[in-house]
This record gives sequence, structure tokens and C-alpha cells, in this order.
Amino acid sequence: MPTPSLLIVPARFKTGTLYSQIPVPVAPSTSSVGDFTVTRATSATRVNASGLIESAKTNLVLRSEEFDNASIFKQRSSVSGNTIAAPDGNLTADTYSDITSVAGSHFIRLSDVSAVSGTTYAVSVFAKAGASNRIELSFRANNEGAIGFGETVFDLASGVIVNGTGSIIALSNNWYRCTSVGTVNASGTSNVFCYLYNSANQKSYTGTSGTNNVFIWGAQVEEGSSASEYIPTTTVARTRFAGVTVDGTVASGIPRLDYFASGGVVGCPALLVEPSGQNLALQSENYGTTWSPNQLLAFGSGSVLNTTGTLDPYGTNVADLIVANTVSGVQHRIDQTTTSASGSYTFSVFVKAAGYNFTWLRIGTVGAFFNLSNGAITGTSAGIVASSQNFGNGWFRCIISKASSSANEVLRINIIQTDGVTDFAGDGTSGIYVFGAQYELNTVATSYIPTTFAAVTRNADVISVSGAVSGAIGQTEGTIYAEVTFAGGLTSRPTTRQIMNISDGTDNNRVAIYIADNTTIIFGFITANGSNLLNNGASFAGVASAKIAIAYKSADYAIYVNGVVAASGTTAFSFATTLNQVTIGSRHNFIGQLNDRIRAAALYTTRLTNAQLAALTT
Repeated sequence: MPTPSLLIVPARFKTGTLYSQIPVPVAPSTSSVGDFTVTRATSATRVNASGLIESAKTNLVLRSEEFDNASIFKQRSSVSGNTIAAPDGNLTADTYSDITSVAGSHFIRLSDVSAVSGTTYAVSVFAKAGASNRIELSFRANNEGAIGFGETVFDLASGVIVNGTGSIIALSNNWYRCTSVGTVNASGTSNVFCYLYNSANQKSYTGTSGTNNVFIWGAQVEEGSSASEYIPTTTVARTRFAGVTVDGTVASGIPRLDYFASGGVVGCPALLVEPSGQNLALQSENYGTTWSPNQLLAFGSGSVLNTTGTLDPYGTNVADLIVANTVSGVQHRIDQTTTSASGSYTFSVFVKAAGYNFTWLRIGTVGAFFNLSNGAITGTSAGIVASSQNFGNGWFRCIISKASSSANEVLRINIIQTDGVTDFAGDGTSGIYVFGAQYELNTVATSYIPTTFAAVTRNADVISVSGAVSGAIGQTEGTIYAEVTFAGGLTSRPTTRQIMNISDGTDNNRVAIYIADNTTIIFGFITANGSNLLNNGASFAGVASAKIAIAYKSADYAIYVNGVVAASGTTAFSFATTLNQVTIGSRHNFIGQLNDRIRAAALYTTRLTNAQLAALTT
């Protein structure tokens, strides 16, 4: 088998670049021209190597482990650095103590953060009880104006929130991660304030020079309604996404390496390339707000927002436990009326059994029943296409698509005790866990887009290289290859999905692998001088993955998929101009994104033989 002239595997990247495993040198220099530029979708998520959903997160607070630094203001308090082992096992946690005999509050104020009006923030710190058991977190302007929120009080002895909104998560060695959550109502500078209470659980008291103290480590301020994986900072904010941490407030152009595999099993990394999309379901992780409060009356007092009863698909505790009450003859559900136009929509929710093993999802008056013990669809209404994806740990992403939805449809999530039966009396303790609702103008569920008070849009992924890469493209003969996986199997979708393209930047001269709209046919496509030479393929309905290659040479070309010839031709041709652009997962004009995962891509400057094509794609 010849060596490829360009080879892409999702393993080597940095901000804005996806490297070729076999770079193409530009004579007489040795610099690579086979590296792809990347425009990553913002507001986008991926499934990481642990099988958890991950979004780009930035820790906005500086010196997150340096509470003793002189830049951190201390009121009637002191901090001694590196006095105790932190939750990560290193000797980097600090002792935070009172120091004065003057009556008043005792606090430290962390670095300035530019807060944006209407944005929800999660403010977190790791803390452990010392001589004192309580701390308080708030996020507000220095002059105590209306920018911020907080006054969330945490008990480090019992591991509970005494007052306020947020979460407290128990860790090893008596450490807790304490998080305060809220939405700012004005733009401006805010700070994290951490107050120390005394042993009598008083906020304002006369200090006694270090008698009262706690241990603290790892402060974080981030956009969102929950604390994500901790990101340490020094003198700049830092962003983590796709397994790397990037200095600066924006991690631009990092390709989305997605590890999702069916059955809740973590797979190999693949490039997730998706079109733009928008989640119209508000408060996608908070079902006690815009999700019809009147319907919450149908739920038992055992319902818990941000429950610690299970880990959510983030690996944190922001899933909500919804419990059916004991009222008989009623539905136990939550609703939301969307702001949407008419069209084809998909509604998806992550659901896990919590005593009852079924749920019923609806768009308007139609929907589908799901068995939460195995993800099976047990019944669907006319006009609904349903599917589920296993995310492990008992979580299923339940999905329903409606080809013709009216404007402003009602979304509904029901607890179901017995399959197919919507009205029943609950026991007051059993229910379901819910997380991550999404309603999008699409016939399939795309990667999860978190929302709070407004719809959120994800822009398209673009991965391309042009110019001197022409040396890696066969101009008179060649082969292009791609390996793709399809979440849920290859299914028919209403838009054309591009897998790989080489071209001169126009429609007139190009070679492409794509899936036609409303089909499960993987096509090979060749056009030269504006004339279509090959535009044919074969159906691979339901196939979970495909290895695809097109080999081309004048009067001799073919497409192979999974070891089998799908189409071929013998028309003589030549390209009118130099082919100098390669795009992965989209067309040459950066539309028609695949909406699935690409595991590898390669170019050859020769037309591989049919035997080689069969071997390459088997």
C-alpha cells in the first residue's frame, strides 16, 4: 500500500490548528502545509475520554490557589499559604484565619471579574473545616451594589447548605467543593468574597487572632449553572476544552474530539463536525424555573433540584430528581412552551430511572414512551420518530423528532410508572432524574447546548486547508479516504452531509464523499470542468461506521465502502484548474456539515488499485 501524501488522525492539535500526521513540506523549506485550520463551534459540547459531556469552560478568577498573595484583599483575616494537602494531594491548600480583636465580618476578596448582565455564574471553592465549620460565598461588586449575588452559607461539618443557592459536594479527607450560583443583573466588575464564620457560627464577631480558621483551595468563577472540572489559574484566566488547557479567556479553534460510542462505552477520539444549531428549550438543566411551575405541584416533596443522588452526564450534581406525588388519576409531568416557528423539530432529554423505569416525551400532543432500564422505545405516536443513546451510568438521551411542528409547541416530560399508562398515583418517593433538555430545528439530536434564560446558538465547525496543499492532492489521479462513525447508525436526514472534499474552491472541479439528503446512500462525486462524472453510491442504512475511499484517474474511477465497490466509471476527464483545497466534514464552501464523527482522513497522489481500495476500506 502506498504511503499517504496527507494523513489526519484526531491526535495532534493546538489552538486553531489540526496537524497532519504526514505533513507536506514546501520546497525548499521544511514547513508543513498539510495542517488544517479549525473554526470550532462555540457554545458546543463533546463527550470526553471519561464518557462525560464537556463544554469549554474558563476560570475567570486569577491566582486560584494563592489566597495568601498580596493582591488578594483580606479584611480582619490572614492566610498562610501551603499549609495542608489539597484535594489533589499536593501541599498547596491554605489556612484562612481571623486576626483582629475588632468586631465585624472577616473575609477575603479575590481578583476582579468582568460580569455580564443577565449571565449566570457558578462561584466555587474547595474548603475543609478547621476550628470553624462555616464559610460564606458571594459574588458582587466591591461597593456591595446590585451586580452580583450570593450569601450562600456552607456547613463544613455536616456538608449542607445553610442558606442560599448552590451545591456542596463531599470529597475525600473531609474536603468539600462549595458552589454558589446566581445571575447578575448589571454589567460591571464583581469579586468573589469568602467570609469566615466563628465556632459559634456567627458571621460578624470579634476575632481572636487565629482561633477561628478553615482550609481553602481552588477558587473558580465560570459561566453556567454548575461548577465544572477545576481549572487552576495564576496571573491569567484559563480555558479548558477537548482535553487541553489554554491560557487566555478564549480557547479558539480547538477541534472537538468526541469519544461517544453506542452502548454507553467510551470510544476512540473522533472529530465531531456539526452545522450551526440552536437550543430553544430554556433552563435546560433547571426544571424548577421555566418548566411550568404549576405542573410542579403534581410532584412529590421528595423532588430535588441539583440532586446528589446521582452523578449527571457532566459527572457533577446538577441533574434534578423529579418525584411523583400520591395524587391519583393525574399526570406527573413538567412542561415548557417554546418560542419557535413551524417546522421539523427534535426534542431530546437525558433521563435516568429513579424508582420508576419509564418516561413519556411529547412535542405538543404526540410523543414516545421510553424504557429507562434499557433505552428501548416502547410506543410512538403517528408523526414521531424516536431513538435513544446510552450515555452510561443509567443515563439515556431520549430523542423524539416531529416532521411538522406548530409554532410555540409545548414540550412535556412525564414520569411513567407502568409502560403506556400516563395517569397514576405515585408513592411520593419514586420518580426520574432529568438533565439537559434540548429543542432544535432539526430532524436529529445534535450535541448538547446548555441554556439558562435564553436560547443559545452553536455556530458551525469548519476544518479546512488550502493553497500549497495542492502538492498533496493528486491532480491527474489520486485517492481520498475517510473513516466515519454514525451515532445511532447511518439514518436518512433531510440535508446533504459532506464527509470529505478536495476542490479548486468551486463547484466546477472537485472530488467528494457525501451522504445525499433523505437517503442512507454514501456517494462518491467527481466533477471536472463543470461536468459531473461520478455521482453514485450504495445504501448503508443503520451501519454504525464506514471506511470510504474514492480513487480517480481519467477513464478509471471507483468508490469503495467497507470493502465493497459502491460505484465506478470509465469516462475520460481532466481537471480544468489546480485542486488546492481540502475540507473535512463540510463542502468546499463550508456548508453541509456531516453532523457525525470522523476518525481518520487521508489523501494519496495515485489511484489505488481496486484490491488496495478493498483492503483499505475493509
